Amino acid sequence: MNNYFATSFAKPAYVYTRDYYIRITERKLSAVQLLHACSARDDAVLMPPCTLASHDNGLRGGYTEWVGQHGSVQLSLAWDWVIHNDGYISALPGVSPRTNVLVVSPGGYDPSPEESTRALWAYIETLAWQKQVIQAI
Repeated sequence: MNNYFATSFAKPAYVYTRDYYIRITERKLSAVQLLHACSARDDAVLMPPCTLASHDNGLRGGYTEWVGQHGSVQLSLAWDWVIHNDGYISALPGVSPRTNVLVVSPGGYDPSPEESTRALWAYIETLAWQKQVIQAI
């Protein structure tokens, strides 16, 4: 006779919060080494909803995603980018980064969404991501 109730499950390495964000301070985030996961061209990131204002202006756009480890959890950080007519590539700060990271205060308090977004953009600015994106597309 099989004893289906005797099966044991490993205890999870991380207990997720109810909103599934990984809470981390700016200092700890700066120590995380991100690796390029993917990048793709998607010119739709250049167009505001319901308009074609950015269409056919010679710009190219897309998105990129990067991942890293913080202890036993995996962080994901993605943002949109644009390649300008002179070949320079930059992030598009008009759209918040997509992430499972919530940058908290040194005391561990949740910030406002704007404060967390500002901290993520500051972190992204420290990364040398442009060359990886160009190579991927």
